[in-house]
Amino acid sequence: MLSLQSLGTPQGDIDNLRQWFAQGDAASIGNQMHSSIQLLTPQGDGYYSKAQATMILSRFFQSHPPKSCTINSQGSSDNGAYYAILKLETANGGFRVSLFMKKGATGLEIQELKIEP
Repeated sequence: MLSLQSLGTPQGDIDNLRQWFAQGDAASIGNQMHSSIQLLTPQGDGYYSKAQATMILSRFFQSHPPKSCTINSQGSSDNGAYYAILKLETANGGFRVSLFMKKGATGLEIQELKIEP
């Protein structure tokens, strides 16, 4: 599989997202979101505005304080979409974080975010 870096894509965005998940930084993650996003967490799922999704993510981090986060997989598709699969370790156990993104004006924008046990 080709890495995002070898395709000339914003590898820094993926690295930043990994770091922000490790820190529980919902605000910085929210800044990378599209104006509306599909969000799935253990508490439920739906389509939300960027502001709503950021608040939900903040509540998730309050309930599940992060300990560490690693990148398990990443890549892209022919239609300009990118993905990253992260492993998030929290005080309450591990979670698989799936991010689906497209390039926006300022970098990758999260279109879909799934946090699953």
